[in-house]
Amino acid sequence: MQQHFQTARLAGGICSWPKRVLYGFAVAISALFLTGCVSYAPLVDQLKAANQKRILLVVDQAPFKYNVPIAVVFGQSDLLVALAQPDRPARVDAILTTMHAKLADSASKSGVATNHHQIFVTQLVERLQRAGMTVEVLPLPYALRGGTDRRYNVPALEAVPFSRGLPVFSLHFDAGSCSYPRVSPCIRYSIRPVMAPRPGQSPTSPSAANSTKTSSEGVASLPPFAWYGMASGIHPHHDRPYPPQIKTYASTEEAMQHIREFDDSLSRLVSPAVDRLLMDIAPDLVSK
Repeated sequence: MQQHFQTARLAGGICSWPKRVLYGFAVAISALFLTGCVSYAPLVDQLKAANQKRILLVVDQAPFKYNVPIAVVFGQSDLLVALAQPDRPARVDAILTTMHAKLADSASKSGVATNHHQIFVTQLVERLQRAGMTVEVLPLPYALRGGTDRRYNVPALEAVPFSRGLPVFSLHFDAGSCSYPRVSPCIRYSIRPVMAPRPGQSPTSPSAANSTKTSSEGVASLPPFAWYGMASGIHPHHDRPYPPQIKTYASTEEAMQHIREFDDSLSRLVSPAVDRLLMDIAPDLVSK
């Protein structure tokens, strides 16, 4: 059974924590209240209320490959080894990148080339069209900016046509394993609003996405929507039910030996993943 890493409690209680730790704790709690305890209307409802029925959906133009999901569950001993490294973020990334590269190589040698990303985008667009939304899909290059893991894989803002006046959203999608060393087929996604950079601000700056002022072309950006694009997905460690009969493999090597079965599991997770995204942005569509 997958073990989870648990941090040790500091002796003396919260009052004995250093001031900088207490400050960080207070900021984190405040953020939870601001983003997690406030209820917002679903994204599609917000768009319709703003009389916006056309959106631009930016997607990654890179060819699909198994990728490190945004969040991964480690076995206890493996996580302890990773955390013991001085360069632990790079160490963790290297472990997960190597694992997914092996899976991708095995798929290539076996002739497995399912484009789960494209299938996800196609189904999402079709479902949004049922809600009366017109969705234009724009493939753009994505790159890591501001961090080393997949949360920071963002589109090139300088290529976004903000001047067209459409609300712009970027889709982030990963399919691979959500555990290590066990291999658990999973899909992770998020959809986020993209705002035009402020004048004089580099369009590749991570903070550019938070701008609500005019774009570099002098066109006023659209009002921001109260939507934070929290990452979610479908995997065995989520609080939502995981589809039955999806096999978890004991090791990367075992998954490589059953790569067609692994890839087929990802195919079976696409539609449920689209449903889960729609539950957040257009819940009325899920039962239709």
